[in-house]
Amino acid sequence: MTTESTESKETRGSDVTSDSASPSEETCDNSETTEARASEKVSDSDTALADAQDKYIRLAAEFENFKKRNARERLDLINSANDRILLQMIDTVDNFERALESAEKGQNDDNPQKLYQALHEGAKMIHQQLVNILKSHGVEAIETEGKPFDPTYHEAVIQIETDEQPEDQVAQVVSKGYKRGDRVLRHSQVGVSAKKKTKE
Repeated sequence: MTTESTESKETRGSDVTSDSASPSEETCDNSETTEARASEKVSDSDTALADAQDKYIRLAAEFENFKKRNARERLDLINSANDRILLQMIDTVDNFERALESAEKGQNDDNPQKLYQALHEGAKMIHQQLVNILKSHGVEAIETEGKPFDPTYHEAVIQIETDEQPEDQVAQVVSKGYKRGDRVLRHSQVGVSAKKKTKE
């Protein structure tokens, strides 16, 4: 009976020893699994970050190319508009050269009145051509003479004492002003009317 009790105790002790080792092994396995999962997450994060950086670099490069292309197209548009104006000016230069050539040929003419008439007509033609060029680009002279003085369009350079016009009215145009639409390109330089001072 004593022998059985001893064997029974040994068996129970062996079972206890076996059971006590098991939780330690499970803890070790869980730790390794957690580390593996964490490592996978880090790897996934690195991949996502690399992808995001690559997309950012490509987007920045595309935007820079867009800015360069837009600036180049804008410059081409400006140059094209300037070319049209310059071509029109070249036509005017041609007319000036023809007028000068005609004047040189007419120096020996016995009829100075004829020469004057030819030069006058040539000058009028060239002037009208220049006016038409300005109009084709939306530029027109500001109507000024006889109008009330308006600092939006006028620049007073002299004061003219007179009883023939109301006070603060444009009495004389020194230099024409021009506008394009509602935008003033150059103010009209004018003389503004003022009441005559009475002599004491």
